[in-house]
Amino acid sequence: MRHGIDMNSGPSNNIIGGTNAGQRNILSGNGENQNAALTAGIEISHDTLTSANLVIGNCIGTDPSCNSGPSWAINRHYGVRMEDGVNNNIIAGNVIGNNPQGGIRISGSGSNRNQVYDNRIGVSLNNTAIPNGAFGIEIGRASKFNDIGPNNIIANNPIGVKLLDDGTDFHTITRNSIFNNTQ
Repeated sequence: MRHGIDMNSGPSNNIIGGTNAGQRNILSGNGENQNAALTAGIEISHDTLTSANLVIGNCIGTDPSCNSGPSWAINRHYGVRMEDGVNNNIIAGNVIGNNPQGGIRISGSGSNRNQVYDNRIGVSLNNTAIPNGAFGIEIGRASKFNDIGPNNIIANNPIGVKLLDDGTDFHTITRNSIFNNTQ
């Protein structure tokens, strides 16, 4: 098993989860082992045609209550991974924690204009710390114009939001609560 949900090479206009009772997904325990290819609870990848997908109201890396991150619930690498040109996707209203590499990773040229808002990253529904291993959010490898905020709570991770690499430009990080990250 690799990813919990894998959308790649062109799927668009899909909804993963929802805000009504019974619509959320619990995406936990995905990824074969530590040495497998980079795995995630949800991966959105591999084409600029992969766009306009909505990931909303899910619990990623948690138990079914969305209030704790037991060892069996980790997704081997990332909670949500967006890469290789995906654009105009929305990640909103999710609880994302307990993922050894990080909560949300956006990377690659063309991975542009994605929106991340109203999420709890490293924090459970009942405000328990469920840190991700390396970062809350990481943006890199020449992605551009992504919006982080408003209203994300990004806490208890080693790094809250990490921008890296030359060419990773024009991102907006605004109106979030970013605290208690250790580095």
